[in-house]
Amino acid sequence: MNTMSLADTMTSALSPSVRELLAAVEVAPGGCSARVLDQELTASTPRDLQHKLSAAFYDAFHAGREPMSGGQQRTLRDPRLETRFAAAMPHSHSLTRVRPVGAGPNGTRVVEYHGVRVLLPAADPEEAAPAESTGAGPVAVRLPAARPAISPGYFMADGSRGTVAGRRLLRVYVHLTTVDAAVEAWHRVLSALEDAGVPFRAKVASSERLLPRRDALVVYLGTGAWHAARTVAEAVRGLPGVGDEVSLIAEELAPGVAVAWEPDDLRPGMRRLSFGEHRASALAEALVHHSRSANPAGPEATVLETFTAAGIDPACPARNLDSPVLGLSASV
Repeated sequence: MNTMSLADTMTSALSPSVRELLAAVEVAPGGCSARVLDQELTASTPRDLQHKLSAAFYDAFHAGREPMSGGQQRTLRDPRLETRFAAAMPHSHSLTRVRPVGAGPNGTRVVEYHGVRVLLPAADPEEAAPAESTGAGPVAVRLPAARPAISPGYFMADGSRGTVAGRRLLRVYVHLTTVDAAVEAWHRVLSALEDAGVPFRAKVASSERLLPRRDALVVYLGTGAWHAARTVAEAVRGLPGVGDEVSLIAEELAPGVAVAWEPDDLRPGMRRLSFGEHRASALAEALVHHSRSANPAGPEATVLETFTAAGIDPACPARNLDSPVLGLSASV
């Protein structure tokens, strides 16, 4: 008669990638020291170790890069490289929804954009308004598509048909190894998405010192555009300088291309985390908590409990518990 222990049951509920990750990590009892692959971590408090573990998990298992000293490289910008990214874009403007506030001087307009009042030039004839505008509702205006300073370490842009919105956003990651590959991939991906006619947001690593990394290029797709994840994969297929690695916590779509759902965790301190930060934070929380418990068993049950509380599907950490199944891969 075959029986499974509780530990076996918990382990089987976790994805193979999470089990692989757990095998590469050791947290000492008390939660003040740990090993992640060959990296030794020490901290004065368990809370401090949790932060260090989260950063180490992000670098080693998600981005696939060497540990950075002090985190300074996350905010690097290279003006010459940003000029190349801007020149590689197939479009220059994006339709953006704003709320009219009133008239400004010399025919200008005052609008509210993300809670901030800004002054816009007189109406562009290519701008679109709602079909039944009362003059007070939101309107779509043409703003520069490139937004180089919004996401630290990345050059960001919105599609010409607008950006993404809503809770259920799908991220598409591309592993890039060189600057030249980043510029060419940026051009190919944005051109393919523009040809597909979908709204999107995309960003690409903005400094050579940030490469290589598995999340060097990220595309965000909203409801109605999720299928364009395949468009991204096809756009970079065979491109020199595209790596073949993917994040351990994302779902592989093609060599070097992976997908994952934007976190949907409304708990304090978790709302503004990126996908990689959110998953790394949840895992660090689970392992530090387990190291301080009297439970002699492995950490699988604690990881399962923490993932569930964070809205993460433990069988496929690329998904949230309520993420739809798209059929892009075996799990996503």
